[in-house]
Amino acid sequence: FPKFLRKSIPESYRERMSLHGTRSVFRTVIELMNPPGICLAARELYLSHDIRSAVENSYNRQDYLNDRVRLQEIYGNWILGLLSENARTLISRLASEDVPEDNAEAGMETVAMQTRMATPEELEIMKVKTQKKQTKRLAVIVASVVVFLALLFVVYRVFVYRAPENVVSWPRDEQGKMLANFATIESCAWKDDINVQYPELPNTTVEKSGNSIEINTFIGKYHDVPLRLVFEATRNPASLSTNRADDFNAWIQKQIQGNGNWNFDLVRSIAFYGEHHGVPYLTVPYSRTVNNESYCGFAVQIRFEDWTFILLKEVPTRERWHAEGFIDKISFFSFSDKFALEQWEGMKEIQDGTVQANLDEAKALLLRNSASVWPKAYLLIRSALCKIKAADSMDTASYNKALSLMKELRDHQVKYFNAQKIAYLLAESNKETKTMANIRDNLKAVFPSEEDMRYHKIRQNKWD
Repeated sequence: FPKFLRKSIPESYRERMSLHGTRSVFRTVIELMNPPGICLAARELYLSHDIRSAVENSYNRQDYLNDRVRLQEIYGNWILGLLSENARTLISRLASEDVPEDNAEAGMETVAMQTRMATPEELEIMKVKTQKKQTKRLAVIVASVVVFLALLFVVYRVFVYRAPENVVSWPRDEQGKMLANFATIESCAWKDDINVQYPELPNTTVEKSGNSIEINTFIGKYHDVPLRLVFEATRNPASLSTNRADDFNAWIQKQIQGNGNWNFDLVRSIAFYGEHHGVPYLTVPYSRTVNNESYCGFAVQIRFEDWTFILLKEVPTRERWHAEGFIDKISFFSFSDKFALEQWEGMKEIQDGTVQANLDEAKALLLRNSASVWPKAYLLIRSALCKIKAADSMDTASYNKALSLMKELRDHQVKYFNAQKIAYLLAESNKETKTMANIRDNLKAVFPSEEDMRYHKIRQNKWD
């Protein structure tokens, strides 16, 4: 269609009408009107249809021009009869080329097959209705999209989304029970007394090699944060005559000189596991590279007799933001009561004299039943134990005697400390500051060793 004619057709009809459809309208109208004197051949020839045979065309050269002119006038008058007066005037002006095509297009915007052309007011009403329909359709589409996205978001939040943990936790099953197991070094003399507790999941791996265990597992509510634990147990008779810090620093230097790109922070102050005198340990934060991935974690050292236990607990650096605090807080160690009660370690300040002399003097001091001599008695017992373990052949009888004296001493210390704690708390409730100060000073004299957890509790005024 010409552009101005196409615009004259309503949108609802534009896709349903075609050039052939228009030709069909013409042929049907002429057939219904059946103008006299116009033959079938003229009517078909108007549409460029030639119903004559080749032989007839050879002899009949008639083009029916006059009949076709009449058909044009008849059909044109019929069309004009359907239009309004305004439309007919516009068409006349368009024929004389007085009106620009753009204005003609606007004027021809009418409804096909209607008896008249719509007025400007009617066109405006139709325009408003069309806009309202389009707006309503767009609103429905937008609302549908919003509802769909909202449902998609709800499904994602309920069934897919997992809020990250600000601080990871120990994995648990559906009933809330901790998923845990224990690993021990079979070649260690204390295999039944010191173990490593780790989260046990289907994809957990435990690799044992000599005096070490490497555990690769996961932590967190969703079991999605990798955790590596490396537990080493080393027997070193030289540790009987060295203090804890020197022994730990020697281990750190060994790691730095080896492979793994280790970076160590400062060693922290002594801390304790358990209760009463506590199991002392040292910790150092570190970072290192394993299989081209950066890890950060903590190395923990515990000593017992001539054994040194090192536990590495580490996570990928990318998980540091919410896992570092967890692995720092959780010990992962599991001790038996025997280990906690009998724990002792080497030292530099070994007392002179034989094993028997040390034990006899320690026993005599305990018989005095005076708390003031307990530090000296403990030093003598510990010296005797170091000498016994350092000997070529251990004197089991003397060792058991020394352990018995140490247990007796520690039992006295527990009872004494608890009694003094009750007295202190009573004085505190009565606001007897002088009595409180006397009790603290007395306890400081009875527990002068930094390797006793009570030493730190007294000075920090912690009585829990």
